[in-house]
Amino acid sequence: MNIDYSICNAIKHAARGINDSLVIYDVGCQWSLHFSERVNNCSSLTLPDDTEIVVAVGKFHLSAHKLACFPRYSLNFIVGAGQVDGEILETLWAPFNKISPTARSMSQAHRQEILDDHMHNSNWKKLVQIVKTLLQKYKRANKGIDDTKVPFQELTHSLEVSKVSSWEKDEKRAMEQCGEHLDIYQLQIDKAPTMAEIRLKLTETEYANTSKRGSISLLTSGINLENAQYVIISPSFKLPKDASATQKAVVEEKRQKLAARISKFHEMADAMTEGIEVDTGTEHMDDVRFCTADMEEEEREAADPKVTSEEICEEVVAEAMRIWMPSSIPHDNALALGLGSLQAEELQLWQGQANDCLEKLQQALGHKAIIYRQHFRSADSTWVGTRSKQEARRCQIKIDQCVRSYQRARNALQRLGVDEDTLKNVYQEIQPSQLNVNKEVTEENRYGQGSDRLAWFWRVNNGHDSPEDVWMDEFYRLNWLKAKARWQRWEEELSLVQHEMGWTVGWFRYKKEEWERRYHEATKHGHQAYAQRQVLLWGRFLVNAENSFKDKMVVVT
Repeated sequence: MNIDYSICNAIKHAARGINDSLVIYDVGCQWSLHFSERVNNCSSLTLPDDTEIVVAVGKFHLSAHKLACFPRYSLNFIVGAGQVDGEILETLWAPFNKISPTARSMSQAHRQEILDDHMHNSNWKKLVQIVKTLLQKYKRANKGIDDTKVPFQELTHSLEVSKVSSWEKDEKRAMEQCGEHLDIYQLQIDKAPTMAEIRLKLTETEYANTSKRGSISLLTSGINLENAQYVIISPSFKLPKDASATQKAVVEEKRQKLAARISKFHEMADAMTEGIEVDTGTEHMDDVRFCTADMEEEEREAADPKVTSEEICEEVVAEAMRIWMPSSIPHDNALALGLGSLQAEELQLWQGQANDCLEKLQQALGHKAIIYRQHFRSADSTWVGTRSKQEARRCQIKIDQCVRSYQRARNALQRLGVDEDTLKNVYQEIQPSQLNVNKEVTEENRYGQGSDRLAWFWRVNNGHDSPEDVWMDEFYRLNWLKAKARWQRWEEELSLVQHEMGWTVGWFRYKKEEWERRYHEATKHGHQAYAQRQVLLWGRFLVNAENSFKDKMVVVT
């Protein structure tokens, strides 16, 4: 009831000639559901006719809402919102924290007076520094336009006109009708196909596409062998210097068993290639940037047969052996040898492998974030803290393994001749800085999150689900809509700042003229002296603003 009363009176106070109102409220998604009903059912709540209320959630609070709230209540997708975070009191937490120890021991009345004094002082400092602040906003808005306009135009020119036209219609309808129509700013397609799904699809069409029956099973076995190699590599190097004979025997036994399987795989490959001389194999090198956690892990999992057999599904690998795959041959040479169909099938399987790795990477990063949030930060004992650190370290090992596996898949795609646009836009390179714990989980109330950007593998799912490139179309659609929204918000921000410059000059002029009138109406010398001082004060503000905003502000009469 209190918020309803405040909103109704605020709108009526400023409703002269204004029909549209933007209400930014922490829980606006729930408050707005039955707001009109409450107004109609309460005689003390009234709104001007033709009032349209657009509801948004401040950027500090939106990240804590469910995912469906983001496109429908984000300020990023509201026409006319500009670049505003929608928060007032939250921005004062930092300076007001300094007075909290003093105010804590005061009575309620005394505490209220102290807080009021500091609020008034904060408002006065904002007024004194408003010229400097607006100039900073003007510079930031121009930079924002430069950073978003050209990339958006380049993206638009690179796309088909028919697709852009269709997206523009969807955007126009979403801006006019809002609500669920704003869901166009979310991914609207199923997740990328996994390796198992791609394998099933290729197996079903295997006979029609190639005369080499059994090729899918062969290629899948080769990929699994490479993955198993890299699962066993790290534990084999983590044996202690004084490893026992039993520990060494465990690793050696695994090597011997899988060496036989690799030999059998090469026999099958030789039969599949009909005796073509393809005795080369691919030598993979892991990125040392993603091997740190393995080397720092104190637990010797390789010494425990149960752990290692579970991790590699009882497959034992001779990690130094090269495994021949169609991707081991340069693409042009493979075509000349008649292995182009095998490379095409392997390419699709590696795409599924990359999709699987990205999904597992997201799960591992999410698990690590939850550990930091629920266990590590709230640990109430050394024992709990130590266990949480060990669990977080194990999560980091899984993260590094997922990244290394993804890199191997990406390298294979490069060798198989995948186009550069796919590598640049879909299967991008992962940087260590992109593997940080998600702060939306661990620090959801932090300041400045409006400028945060998720790593690319969070923002888009990867893969091609059909020859029509449904995934690429969805990728471009989502990025085109968001790129346009970013550019439009910066354009609006620049316009708002220019108008605010004009309003500031007008306000300073009004205050100067008001105090001049009071000076002439004053009958006492003390009142005249104070009024003259105010005239000089507001006059200085006015001159400074006019000189600083020259050729920048928009004056509305």
